[in-house]
Amino acid sequence: MKEYEQIESRFLKVPQTDLSHLRLGYVVDTSYIGRGNGKSAFLVNLLERINREYCLDISDGVNKCFSVYVTPEAGGRTKTFDRFVNLLFASIIDSNIINNCLAALRLEALLSMQPEFDVRATSHRTTTSY
Repeated sequence: MKEYEQIESRFLKVPQTDLSHLRLGYVVDTSYIGRGNGKSAFLVNLLERINREYCLDISDGVNKCFSVYVTPEAGGRTKTFDRFVNLLFASIIDSNIINNCLAALRLEALLSMQPEFDVRATSHRTTTSY
């Protein structure tokens, strides 16, 4: 798919260390005409693909990023930049990405202190306290 390849090559694979590379990007569906032509499916699949490995698999380990869906205001228009920013950050909070990232950072910290700790061996255990 040409659109996906352009997003991948022009944004997702460009190293974050490149100072001219944008750190925040968005894909927006500006067309309210035409039903059933795959606009929403494309955006949902793109979001899921980016978040699957936080883009590390797409960028060959160069970039770690995430994607969120911003629900437009009624009528499909966000009238001010302030309102857009509010919608964006509400979507970030609603996606639970911050909690997931904090959990991953905590796990990385634990593993750096105890590299022999096997996450897979303990993830299926249940602990009962009496």
